[in-house]
Order: sequence, then C-alpha cells, then structure tokens
Amino acid sequence: MLATGRIPSIRSQNTAVGFVASQVKFFKFKKTNLDITASLLPAISEAGRVHFNTNAVYYIKVFSDLSWSFSLYGSWDSRPPATLPKSDYGTSSGLSWTFGNR
Repeated sequence: MLATGRIPSIRSQNTAVGFVASQVKFFKFKKTNLDITASLLPAISEAGRVHFNTNAVYYIKVFSDLSWSFSLYGSWDSRPPATLPKSDYGTSSGLSWTFGNR
C-alpha cells in the first residue's frame, strides 16, 4: 500500500505460453527420498519471456508413519509485471502423518 493509503492498480495480462515439465524421484533408502520437479513456461505471445519454477523436497521417515520434510522452491520470470519481482525463492519444513491404506 502506498503512503497515501491508496492501493496501486494492477493491469491484467493475457499471455499465451508453452509448457514443459519434468519430475525426478530419487529413492536412496527405505526411510528417505528426494523429489525434484521443474517446469518451464516460454511465452509464445511475448518473444523472449520465460517463466521457470522448481521445487525440491527431501523426506525422512522419523518412525512408523511420521515423516519430516524439507523443501526448497524457486520461481523466476524474465519479464514479470511491473509491480512484481523477477524471482521468488525460499524454504519450508513440515511433519506429516500417514494413515489408512497405502
């Protein structure tokens, strides 16, 4: 929000894109695994614009049905809208409990 209390207007965009994605799963042991996904979205209607997303998640089985995960994510755009940054990246972590039929 601006100091004047007004919210800046954001104009809409219409962009045609292609889509290329991949997923890789690594299983090293029974109690750990690593999943990596990536997607590339080249703009067809805006020559030279490319958007790329990636996510890597590492899972560790703590015991029985309890798992811990740690992830890294990233998103990059070669020409984002004027009010948005070119990149966004970060980490997250969490616990999960699996129940029911597998």
